[in-house]
Amino acid sequence: MSGNSGAIGFYASIGPNLNSTNRWCNRPALYNGNATIPSDIYHNVWIRASYTFDGRNVLGLVHDETHGFLLPDPEKWCPSMQHNHCWMTFATVALSTDGGYTFRLNPADSRVALSTSLPYVPDGGVMGVPQHSNIVRPPGSDYVYTMSGAVCNSTTAPLPGIKGNPKLCVHRAPANPEQLLGNHSCWRAWGGEHRGYDVPMVDPWRNPVPSSANFSATHVCAGIEVPPMPWLDPITNTSHSLPVSLSSGSWSWSNITGSFIKTGEAKLPNPLPGQGDFIFVYALSPDAIHWTVPKPLKPFWGTRTAVHGEQHYPSILDPADGTMNYERTGAAPYLWAMEEEVDVQPGEDTHRNLVRWRLSVASGE
Repeated sequence: MSGNSGAIGFYASIGPNLNSTNRWCNRPALYNGNATIPSDIYHNVWIRASYTFDGRNVLGLVHDETHGFLLPDPEKWCPSMQHNHCWMTFATVALSTDGGYTFRLNPADSRVALSTSLPYVPDGGVMGVPQHSNIVRPPGSDYVYTMSGAVCNSTTAPLPGIKGNPKLCVHRAPANPEQLLGNHSCWRAWGGEHRGYDVPMVDPWRNPVPSSANFSATHVCAGIEVPPMPWLDPITNTSHSLPVSLSSGSWSWSNITGSFIKTGEAKLPNPLPGQGDFIFVYALSPDAIHWTVPKPLKPFWGTRTAVHGEQHYPSILDPADGTMNYERTGAAPYLWAMEEEVDVQPGEDTHRNLVRWRLSVASGE
């Protein structure tokens, strides 16, 4: 699925496998939303994940962005008129009954799938659950999993005890078509070692939560800790401990390591000559909660040079995967990424290409 938020919509690439796909241009698979106030769902939307049990009925997990300064009456919804002061995300649902050729946004009686349970706050900063991942079901599991960021509020605290840094959250839902495709409030977030998956996803406009000091303890996920990555800077020959973002990449279940494998990015203290200032990384986990120390995916740097544009959204996928959702990988998957072209002229839309590199995975990775 590709395209950007806007009137043009999103178009599916169709083919017998990942090695042979073509853009299906008959009509968009999903049109953008047209909401005019924050509480009307479906603003700027992207399908970031899909899942099917039968190849025909497909769940689309949709990233929805509210930009207060772009709404009618922007002075009301974004007094500062600053982008990152008025930005909120959550995940909603679109459904397809024709194998993914077309999706429709879910009926209004069940709108929110992933959220922080907080409504939009003008000039409240970056809020919500950005960058949810694809959906993965480990072998033999009764649940499917997705991962997302979670930001309760980045500039102000409309409720006590909730302001803080972004978290990395894990969500799960029953691996059951009636539940997953028919009850989109079935997702639960990880609440911590003593609670498990018991944090409900609440529509903050239809089911507002009490304004109380224990809000964060009952309605916000427990953050997943990802260890920092050791890095020896080749420019200065100094050692660093780099924070890693796993929210930007995808994940799958590795049949070789017997664990989740998640891609992400790490920002470097100094740009590498001819490369860039961040690199693609990966980490492993047996349960989606406890992660290994990330390692770089050498030599797959996120680059910006005269030849290659900047690369983002790293994903490890395996064309040989036998599942319909490409959720498992073997010994020779590919690393896929989005690459921007560098020769775009002023005034032109960004040109983006899909690129990939072959990987080799061993059980000791």
